Amino acid sequence: MTMPNNKKMYDKGKIVAGLCIFVVLITFPFWFNLGKAAPAPEPKLSDKAKAAKECVMPKATMKTEHMQILNEWRDTVVRDAKRIYTNPSGKKFNMSLSNTCLDCHVEKAEFCDKCHNYASVTRKLQSEEDLAPMIEICDKIHNIPKFENKNHEIKWLWAEEFKHEFPMQEPDFLNDRLKHMSFLTLCNHCEKAPCVRVCPTKATFKREDGIVLMDFHRCIGCRFCMAACPYGSRSFNFRDPRPFIKETNPDFPTRTKGVVEKCNFCAERLAVGKMPACVEASNGALTFGDLDDSESEVRKVLRSNYTIRRKPALGTGPSVFYIV
Repeated sequence: MTMPNNKKMYDKGKIVAGLCIFVVLITFPFWFNLGKAAPAPEPKLSDKAKAAKECVMPKATMKTEHMQILNEWRDTVVRDAKRIYTNPSGKKFNMSLSNTCLDCHVEKAEFCDKCHNYASVTRKLQSEEDLAPMIEICDKIHNIPKFENKNHEIKWLWAEEFKHEFPMQEPDFLNDRLKHMSFLTLCNHCEKAPCVRVCPTKATFKREDGIVLMDFHRCIGCRFCMAACPYGSRSFNFRDPRPFIKETNPDFPTRTKGVVEKCNFCAERLAVGKMPACVEASNGALTFGDLDDSESEVRKVLRSNYTIRRKPALGTGPSVFYIV
């Protein structure tokens, strides 16, 4: 996963944002070699990494413990809101896979993917526990309330089983692991978004970069968009949500009773050069980027993996892909 060139993203005439979700363990190196032990690949350092000379921790530690370090970083950022890490030598680093690790190791395919695919340790989201950090950080930064009454629940990201996520694509003999796996669910930011077409006030609109957004102030609560969305990706505030927000984030607007809301691909973070919060919290399980750029990370991922989308027969053109 690489941080997109933001000048390129915002100078381009048309950009289509897309998200890839790695949902199952990739075992390619093993079945490809039919049981034979394949030689372990040697990660290649970029010129920037060679020039830096010093990593977060010594090389031997990073080779064996980098995933543990990233997990600790994620938990610290999400749960304690602390972003600065100081290593034993006193050097400070921003606790971010995108802004620290991949800023230096810019050749992700050569440095990260070769080893991870060989060891088959990444690209998996198999349980609600795996999805929890992404859902938690999304809820926190977007002031999503927690209602006891499930009928009033507000959801931007949530977990669903295969039969609910892909009701039109369930084969007769679905793999048991897939059948009971939890899938990350969110707005698909469709190419031909039906919610945009039916909104009478244009409170729901689609930007030139393909992201479907909500103008909360223009929403009149008619819920036409909810009726038009075939994915159930929108929530309605049946009551004032503000008293039910545990800790308000002053950098994102709260909503009022009678307003519809949904995932916005963290447009407020993209505007300042950051990745969506769920992507940062996923430790590489999510890849986000420009679908119109053939050299973007997300397009490279799509070229090298088999993916499915939700309800493709409806013709809405979802921008969220699931690697299975």
